[in-house]
Amino acid sequence: MSAQAAEARPLTPTVVAIGRIHFEGNIVPLSWFQHLKIAPARPGTQPLPDAVGILILADIIYWYRPAEIRHEDTGQVIGWKRKFKADKLQRSYSQWANLFGFTERQVMDAIHRLREAGVITTELRTLTVRDRRVNNVLFVEPVPEKVLEMTYRLPSYFEVGDPATLKSGDPYFEVANHYSEVTTNTETSTEINAETTESAGAKAPDPPPDTKPKKRKPRPRQTYSAPVEYARAILKALPNDLQRAAIDQAVKNTDGDMALWKKCVDAWRMAGYKPTNITGILDWYKQGGPPKFNGGTSGSQAGRSPSQPKRHTVPRPHDLPADFDPQKRGFITD
Repeated sequence: MSAQAAEARPLTPTVVAIGRIHFEGNIVPLSWFQHLKIAPARPGTQPLPDAVGILILADIIYWYRPAEIRHEDTGQVIGWKRKFKADKLQRSYSQWANLFGFTERQVMDAIHRLREAGVITTELRTLTVRDRRVNNVLFVEPVPEKVLEMTYRLPSYFEVGDPATLKSGDPYFEVANHYSEVTTNTETSTEINAETTESAGAKAPDPPPDTKPKKRKPRPRQTYSAPVEYARAILKALPNDLQRAAIDQAVKNTDGDMALWKKCVDAWRMAGYKPTNITGILDWYKQGGPPKFNGGTSGSQAGRSPSQPKRHTVPRPHDLPADFDPQKRGFITD
């Protein structure tokens, strides 16, 4: 990079602040996303990167990277050591699931895919921990040759060779032609600017008819009669087909009928009755309005519609006559 280019891009405060942060932990090379893939769920679709397997592999590689041993006085590196205790890294599916937020099933499938790809090897051992035998303890180990090849080898669609040897039906044909026709803009900058200026006012050609996205026709909004719409808005529930037919047959769309219907619906909602019981509202409407609340009748009984059964209440002790014996269920006689 020339000095002029460096001066033209000075550091911003955000770049300076990020540069002061010391990052540690797992390293994920971008080339892994080109090699570790999941089979497509549907035929004809592109395979997706194995994100779960990539994160687990990065964690495995972190633990197998050697740690420095520095001299306490001089600070010089005097050796290297491994980060784990045993000869191989011991991990469980639940540990990776808790670390990355995956399920144990996702971790098991990812470990299986990494093992099938030849990137890692697994071993199940039986250990003795505090005088207890623990079976099927998982130990994992990466394959350095496969990790090296996967990290620094380009995927197959970049190793296409001479574009002239490919046919137009080859899936790599478009990629090869695209990269073979790329030229530097230092030699042809004048021609490119001239062509861009001339074609700026031109209209882009329309895509073929079969490639245009088809617009979905909006579904027609179903409309209801005014009495049904009012009941739907007040009761927050849509009557079924039979109830809508009964409402349209009983309530005519006139000013007097609508006023009475609104009065019955409002009273039904204020009484707290079941909103889907349209039959009770229709009974009130046919009787000329909701029942009046009498002084000697409780609120729950006064608002009862004719279609609702009458509630039988048991008399309380202070409502019984003085000469009534509750144990004998009869009156006291001399």
